[in-house]
Amino acid sequence: LGFITTLIFVFSIGLFVSSWMGATVLWVGEWFIKKMPFVRHIYSASKQISTAISP
Repeated sequence: LGFITTLIFVFSIGLFVSSWMGATVLWVGEWFIKKMPFVRHIYSASKQISTAISP
C-alpha cells in the first residue's frame, strides 16, 4: 500500500511540475533560493553539476 501511494504521489508531482502552474511555482522557488546569501552558491553549483551530468 505504501509503495502504490508513493508511486501515485511521484506521478502527481510530475504532472504538476510539467504544467504551467507547476513551472511558475518552481520559478518562484528558484528566485527565492537565489536571494539567500549562502544557499544560492550551493544551489547554483549543484544546478550546474546536474545540468552537466544530465543527457
